[in-house]
Formats: sequence, structure tokens, C-alpha cells
Amino acid sequence: DFDNSKTLNLKEALYLGIALSLDSLAIGFGFSLRRINCLGIIFFSLIANMIAIWGGLAIGKRFVEKTEIDLSWLAGVILLILAFLRLK
Repeated sequence: DFDNSKTLNLKEALYLGIALSLDSLAIGFGFSLRRINCLGIIFFSLIANMIAIWGGLAIGKRFVEKTEIDLSWLAGVILLILAFLRLK
């Protein structure tokens, strides 16, 4: 969020999408070096990501409805933790 508006505009979403796509490209390249069922991995990844996104949205909406706490920074912290975990 370059302009601290707490929403992603088109340019910011594009940068995030490119970064995530490059990460997925690197993972796909690594998997191609092994003999793994690619369609199964793609399908499982799609389903797991959809469940995680829908679950996060549902939990976030319920949390916001019940509390007045501003946790807009939490998504950034989670992304940083995931980035550091990938460095291993």
C-alpha cells in the first residue's frame, strides 16, 4: 500500500500480482525438475487457496462485526512471516 490508503489500487495490485506470479513460477520450475503429478498439484493448490481466501474473508467479517479493533496491519505481518519462512 504505497499511498497508505489501506486499499490496493490497480498499480499496487499489479505489483503484488507480479510478485506472487514470479514466486509461483519459481515453484513451478522446481516441481518440473521432479516427476510429480502436475495436474493434481494445480488442482489441490487451487482448492486450498480458495478455501483459505474464503475462510479468511469469513473470519475477518465476523471479527470486524464483533469488535472495534483495527487489524489492518495484520495482513502485512502475515505476508512478512510467510516470506521469511520461504527463505529456508
